[in-house]
Amino acid sequence: MRIGGTVLLDTIESAIRACDLAIFDLTQLNENVMFELGLAIGADRAVWPLRDATDVSRGAEWNTLGLLDTVGQVRFTNSDQVFAKFTSERPDLARDALLSTSLAPELVGGRPPSILYLAEPFQTDAGRKVIQALESRADKTLELVVADPVEASLQSLAWFTQHIYAAEAVVVHLASVRRTGAIAHNARSALVAGLARGLGKPLLMLAEQDFRPPLDYRDLLFRYPTASECATRTVYWLVRQTAPAHRRVAETRDRAKALELSTELQSVDLGEYVAENEAGALSRYFVETATFREILSGASRVYVGRKGAGKSATLIQSEGALRGDKRNLVCVIKPPGYDLNGLVRLLAGYEQRDAKGFVAESLWKYLLYTELCLAIERDLGARPAGAMPESPEWQLMQFVSEQSDWIKTDFASRLEAAVDQLLAAPRGSGVAEQRQNISEALHAGPMRQLRQLLAPALSVRDRVFVLVDNLDKAWDRYADIDQLTRLILGLLGGMDNFRRDLETATRGSKTPLAFSLFLRSDIYAAVRKVAREPDKLPVRHLRWEDELPLLEIVERRFVASRTYEVQGSQLWDYFCERVRGIPVKEYLGNVTLPRPRDLLFLCRAAIDHAVSSRHARVEEEDVLAGERLYSQFAFEAVAVETELRFERVDEVLLEFAGMSAELSELEVRDVLRAARVDSERTAEVIDELRNVSFLGVQTGGDSFSYADEEREKRRDDVLAKRHAEATGAPRTFRVHPAFWSYLELSTNPASLRLQV
Repeated sequence: MRIGGTVLLDTIESAIRACDLAIFDLTQLNENVMFELGLAIGADRAVWPLRDATDVSRGAEWNTLGLLDTVGQVRFTNSDQVFAKFTSERPDLARDALLSTSLAPELVGGRPPSILYLAEPFQTDAGRKVIQALESRADKTLELVVADPVEASLQSLAWFTQHIYAAEAVVVHLASVRRTGAIAHNARSALVAGLARGLGKPLLMLAEQDFRPPLDYRDLLFRYPTASECATRTVYWLVRQTAPAHRRVAETRDRAKALELSTELQSVDLGEYVAENEAGALSRYFVETATFREILSGASRVYVGRKGAGKSATLIQSEGALRGDKRNLVCVIKPPGYDLNGLVRLLAGYEQRDAKGFVAESLWKYLLYTELCLAIERDLGARPAGAMPESPEWQLMQFVSEQSDWIKTDFASRLEAAVDQLLAAPRGSGVAEQRQNISEALHAGPMRQLRQLLAPALSVRDRVFVLVDNLDKAWDRYADIDQLTRLILGLLGGMDNFRRDLETATRGSKTPLAFSLFLRSDIYAAVRKVAREPDKLPVRHLRWEDELPLLEIVERRFVASRTYEVQGSQLWDYFCERVRGIPVKEYLGNVTLPRPRDLLFLCRAAIDHAVSSRHARVEEEDVLAGERLYSQFAFEAVAVETELRFERVDEVLLEFAGMSAELSELEVRDVLRAARVDSERTAEVIDELRNVSFLGVQTGGDSFSYADEEREKRRDDVLAKRHAEATGAPRTFRVHPAFWSYLELSTNPASLRLQV
């Protein structure tokens, strides 16, 4: 290539698009090379990836990357081996482009155009503001699809191809090299960015100012000095890129229709397994549960569930159903992130337990007053007539207009402002003085007036619903969990006090206020430990085995995807009858954790493999291939759920690799000892592995229980003890079948038929 006097990206891109074969050495996950590989795939060029078989310096990053696990790589040690492999394969003559042969046949037509955002691995202030900017540009025509490394750590190359294909704009957020996991994340990001470039999609890449950009995509990257400038550039870029999007919607749909799949199997679309990425279609196949009906009835509860248990889907559908009644006011609080350090400093500054609780409760009152005020403003703005002059709502809106500089900011900004006010307030020597200072700092002046105006405006509504989610979004393994759990306890403990404050402001007129708080199980476990009376917390655990068969979720998705009337049971006509001698539906249920997201992931992975293999239906080999992908997905999800509970999670879990699926308690302790778990913490770690269903305990005969709730675990411990005494054998554990494939555990396939 002629380099002098040329723009490097244009020169390299032209050469890749013109070549018959592009060869890449991926060993070191070099970002330039990863970007060029993505560009070549998107440009529909044949690629031939190489990887040094003896170089393990990037082994951990390769294990985390995931995107290229199913893409063949030529292993080599020296150039002679590369040459020999080339002459035997002659990839330049085969010209099998990955896009046209494997990825394009899996593209599903008819998906709405969107904005695709590949988020940074740990959400910073800049990441939070970018999310807000993207959400402000997304609408009914352009959906926002977020590839969140925390929520969905194992998206496939086919998944990214599908969503880039449907995207009107792609935003990729790189991580500074000083941040944990930056190498793997940036390699993945470079590949995705190159794929977007190759497919001809508008692309914006973002990184902190200290990021050293590779030459290839330096011109595509904006390095921001502050979070605000990051958001400003994103909005400016999006306005230019999405302005003509509405005119291109029809064209986009025509292109998608042209790629409609040619066989019945290819047309089976089960949708997204992450509810937030398919909120618009959720109502077509949402399954009403007792939890959903309870929320609509006006109950105040904490809804606790594992990742993928359906918390977000329930909230989204509940919000839509409640808003359908114009007499209701619905206030949804889903902060994308907030300042944890300030909260920790604030709560750590109060020694007494009661003082911490009062601080957290006061913060929530401050936030709820302002959130409800903004909810009324949004509700009135959607009504043609607005508020009647001189009515309570009209008076409240006048106040909001006058105080917009501090009320009409996002949740995180209001929380940070409140924390700063409390940090600046005098502490006081006694409890009474501390409470007085806290109240003065937060609820004096305009806040007192806001409460007096808000209460009458709420009392005219039949019912007021507050739905809270994402409070744990910003938490990570480095956070001071003991302090942060006080924030959630403050909300739980302050619900009744908040109602009484409103009644006082309206001189006894009751406001029908219902709170629904959605929490991950691991976060709730931390909250429960510091609660005075945890058994009195109004909690409902989301368990699908208590609701209805999970297979019905998949069947309803199938029915919703068809353009003609079908029965849900017809989905299984596209699957083989048995896998490893077990009926296919039973097998799918046994090798997945009992959550909608898990079963959907496995079914989609099996269908995708069948389509790429040109099979007329999902064969046994397709299910097993999908199971391998799902098993890694489940492993990654458990690692995220346990990272708040103990350190070196991956190291502990990986130590089970290659073992038997069933282990005595002594063998489990030996595994943990090999993973360098302190002997004093062994029982605690075993308990945590049971909490996330990684380990189940034998309760009798061939039955193993994977209960994650304290009372049920105590019951199982009694049953396990009695079984051990009756058989004279030690207590036995079993790794859940969801992890067998990834950890390559030695098992008897027939044991999958046992109750799990």
